Amino acid sequence: MSTRVLLRVKDSLSACNMMSGADARELIINFEKGTAITLDFSGIEEIGDEFARELFITWREENPESTIAVVNARESVATVIEQIMKSR
Repeated sequence: MSTRVLLRVKDSLSACNMMSGADARELIINFEKGTAITLDFSGIEEIGDEFARELFITWREENPESTIAVVNARESVATVIEQIMKSR
């Protein structure tokens, strides 16, 4: 049985730029194996490629038993996530 977790990205990071892989790794500290994670991007204007790659490629490949869903992403955020997912 998996656990479901909703994380408000804006409230979960001490840094507000969300551009680097290090920023993503700070967020990942809250993740657990076997968890269905929903990331709420409310209030986030943009994210960087490295941030998205760390979450949606690296972490997911290392944790195939977990899932990540995205809600409330602005078009600019959704576009970066889509481009990263297509590049893998």
